Amino acid sequence: MRSKRKELITILFLVFIFIFQAYAHEEWIVPQEIFQGDLKTISIGSAGPISAYFEGEPLFLWKENENWKGIIGIDLFSPVGRKRLIVKSETAEKVFFVEVKHRELPIRFITLPEKWLKLSKEDLERIKMEKERLKFILMKDWENPPLWKGPFRWPVEGKVIDGFGTKRLINGQYVSYHTGIDISAPRGREVYPSNRGKVFFVGPLVLEGNTVIINHGIGLYSLYCHLQEIRVREGEVVEEGFPLGTIGSSGRAQGPHLHFSVIFRNKKVDPLSLLDVLGDKNGRKVF
Repeated sequence: MRSKRKELITILFLVFIFIFQAYAHEEWIVPQEIFQGDLKTISIGSAGPISAYFEGEPLFLWKENENWKGIIGIDLFSPVGRKRLIVKSETAEKVFFVEVKHRELPIRFITLPEKWLKLSKEDLERIKMEKERLKFILMKDWENPPLWKGPFRWPVEGKVIDGFGTKRLINGQYVSYHTGIDISAPRGREVYPSNRGKVFFVGPLVLEGNTVIINHGIGLYSLYCHLQEIRVREGEVVEEGFPLGTIGSSGRAQGPHLHFSVIFRNKKVDPLSLLDVLGDKNGRKVF
């Protein structure tokens, strides 16, 4: 009887050691907080497959060295408060709470001639149609693996003249929130994709002017607006060092600059956040 008890204790001890070693090789790195409009990465050290769910939505995970990586994105207008993140592996399931924090949004006062603000009925109808089309485009191919290679980089050398989330008051009246960053540069300067990806959209838009949208995989898109010249075609894969166009002022633009924005799974996020978590802020000089 004693020998059986001793044998059972030995087996239980070995099982405990096995489980402990399995946990010891799993490093779970998740953010504790994230601001509205930001991106964060999660990293899970696991030899076996894992899955993750943020507020019930499955995250796309990819293997990088010995870790599984994923991205959490918070829309600029997402409610603040605790969000649930569930991570499952072959040996464990954990629940994390990520605190979404309020983002302070600057206000920018702009004065423009009234005639510059007026849009025809045809333009308003076209804008409505363009928004619906872009919404459809940006909802596609979320399950494709990452297409990017290496760090994300600045798309052009220039000066940031307007940041992400700025509340714009034109002639004293609220018009919109700025959902990208504006980089001023000389007309004709080449603009590059922030990273490798597939050209998903090319064309003129009423407000944004000549625009290129790059699909980087897993529902991550970068947008390049107000271009003077476009040098890429829909459907082609572009590398980080291949120019996609040149700086211009097409659409509703006050002067030559690039409007650079990032959409992650239908969420408006700060391009600087992308460069922070997946990029190289010194890739091109921006001052």
